[in-house]
Amino acid sequence: MPPPPCGLSAAGAHYAGAVETVKTPGEEVAMSCRSILRDGLVLAAVLVQPSGARAAEEPGKVELGLVPFTVSRISAGGESVTGLQIPASGSFFFTGDRGLYLQWFASRHFALEPQVSFSGLFSEDDDFKALNLGLRASYLVSGPDQPSPYLYGGGGLLYLSFDDGDSDTNPTAGGGLGFRLPIRSAGSVRFEAGYEHVFGDEGEEGDIFKLSVGFALRF
Repeated sequence: MPPPPCGLSAAGAHYAGAVETVKTPGEEVAMSCRSILRDGLVLAAVLVQPSGARAAEEPGKVELGLVPFTVSRISAGGESVTGLQIPASGSFFFTGDRGLYLQWFASRHFALEPQVSFSGLFSEDDDFKALNLGLRASYLVSGPDQPSPYLYGGGGLLYLSFDDGDSDTNPTAGGGLGFRLPIRSAGSVRFEAGYEHVFGDEGEEGDIFKLSVGFALRF
């Protein structure tokens, strides 16, 4: 008998393979039970994991914070002054600190933080305004949902405007260390010590050493 056409031969092979892969009802039930058991174990592992640990793995959290306390030592032009504010007004000019910050946790250990402060003195004779914008990056050793030491570094721009029309814009750069305590899932309190250098012309550069406390709400 001549061999079947190629198409019939291929169809027969395909049918034979399909028959070989057909599973009995008992095998299908066993596979379903194993799949359900596996999914159940994964779900149980997620549920019993501490909520803080689960949250720490989720990037994208944002906290809006204020600096209610700052003490600093500012040296510029051969002179030094100590600034203290309780609560801090966010005046970079008086304490070398920025009073408002927005912290974004890009990952479990890294956060980006834009900062801003504004100060103004207005009178009939003299006006003075100071605007400071900053951006820093932080590394949290234990993550955002556990008490954690951290290191930070960054920079910014300090803009000063005077009544006579003069103005100055000076870059700043610095870093420091701190300790952050989360308040459940509502926010955090942090304590930090830092240094910042203000760049400028000769006699206008400054060095700032500061201690501060910050409170933030998470949203």
